[in-house]
Amino acid sequence: MKVWVSTLWALAVAMDMEAEMSVEMEESAQLFMRLNAFGAAEPVKADSPAAVAEQAQAVVAKVETKQPLVPERASWLHVVSFAFMLKFLCICSSVLMQMAPMRDVVKFRNAKSTGGYESLPLVMLATCGSQWCFYGLFAFAVTGNRGFLVVVYANALGVVLGVFYTISFQSFCDNGVKAQGLYTYLSFGASIFVFQAFTMILYAPEIALLVSGAVAATLSVAVSASPLVGIEELKRTRNADAMPADLILACFLSCVLWMLCGVMIRDLWIFVPNACGLLFNCVQLFALWKYAWSAPPLDDDVAAEKARLQAKSLACEDELTQHEIMIISSGGTGDA
Repeated sequence: MKVWVSTLWALAVAMDMEAEMSVEMEESAQLFMRLNAFGAAEPVKADSPAAVAEQAQAVVAKVETKQPLVPERASWLHVVSFAFMLKFLCICSSVLMQMAPMRDVVKFRNAKSTGGYESLPLVMLATCGSQWCFYGLFAFAVTGNRGFLVVVYANALGVVLGVFYTISFQSFCDNGVKAQGLYTYLSFGASIFVFQAFTMILYAPEIALLVSGAVAATLSVAVSASPLVGIEELKRTRNADAMPADLILACFLSCVLWMLCGVMIRDLWIFVPNACGLLFNCVQLFALWKYAWSAPPLDDDVAAEKARLQAKSLACEDELTQHEIMIISSGGTGDA
């Protein structure tokens, strides 16, 4: 557990490097204002943090109080900020989303049957994670910016778990229709990478990189939308296993956090896909609430339907009896 927490913390630190630089410049500006307030011989120019620090030494020597011009802060306070914590929570929510199907997978592995579970959410997790890793590596190769490797680190676990989920489903699937659907979804995932291979061959790296990022963002929305494939079975059976509730809740939380992150850094490429994903999650949660969580048990519905059919049968028998009486009373001709 300590290793996981340390890894997630390191990823958040890497994503927050730009914010830290802003904090350093803000401190330099504060130091600049304090130095001038103390009455330096010449106005202090805040050309760079190093220049300000050099002039600070000369001013502090003249200050009788000998107190530091800028209050010292604890090292962890220097790192932790609202932006940093939000990014850290975003990464944690992404990992939570990748691990969300584990309980369902363990359930059908123990039962040796997938039951009413659909494979599309599992395939989409593996496909989306692979796509983001591909995008991160491709962007690093094109730009040389190591910051893109953070995308790889954040999605590598999703690739491994997605493959494990998909293999587990294929091993224990006892429904021919759902097994055929699995192969269809896998073919779709393979076609995405074939499409990008042709894009890399036919277009400049910059354009291919833009296409790769757009595909990754689209697949992120597809992960949130994928549980909708089981909504018809949910309505028919009122069995919550038809839709992965754990994954839906994890996607809901992740979309909310990443939307806030997109608003904070003013990035539409983060905000828009997660806003769309959040909309799909709300529809899925409403369907689960309406047809599974708050609906009466299926046995009660069957009993009610049986009682209705019995009542209809009795009504038909009464009509038939009355018709026979009318025939007899008319002399057996059948004319009223």
